[in-house]
Amino acid sequence: MSWLFQTKIAKSHFYVWYLGSKEADGVRGSAVVLPIMRQLLKDSFKKTPSKATVQISAKGLKLIQSVPAMSRSGKIKTQLAKFQIAASCITYSMTGKAPFDDVVGVVMLVLNPEMNSPMHVHCYRCDSPETAQIMHANIQLLISRPEIQRSILDLEQRLFLAGLLVPR
Repeated sequence: MSWLFQTKIAKSHFYVWYLGSKEADGVRGSAVVLPIMRQLLKDSFKKTPSKATVQISAKGLKLIQSVPAMSRSGKIKTQLAKFQIAASCITYSMTGKAPFDDVVGVVMLVLNPEMNSPMHVHCYRCDSPETAQIMHANIQLLISRPEIQRSILDLEQRLFLAGLLVPR
């Protein structure tokens, strides 16, 4: 059916600074993303963020990152870590305001046993505002599919009934 609306999502790669992630108190909206984006930006001035590759396709978002790991012999080496987030788990995306318009914030549902809430905001800093706009547009194209919108509404209802989401 995507051929009807010309919304085929081509696979795209973005080389970004991964600012980090924090638990979110909502599923979508700038009120959910902006406080976390500000905090992660503030933290990035104290500690250098890691480089990562974000791949966006019709399946969802994949974060590929080099992380330090300890080998069996005790030496530190870098290892590739890949995190796949399904398209149905991405609920919202936005770019920051100038001078931080090169930052993209994404709300997603990620099950992490160390966290209390399954909703997280991930922030990525691109090399330019134009790149951030392209990345944001690709994520918006992914989110705007009708089946994804239905799954977001279902998710909001389930989280509200479970008491994890408060109405705004």
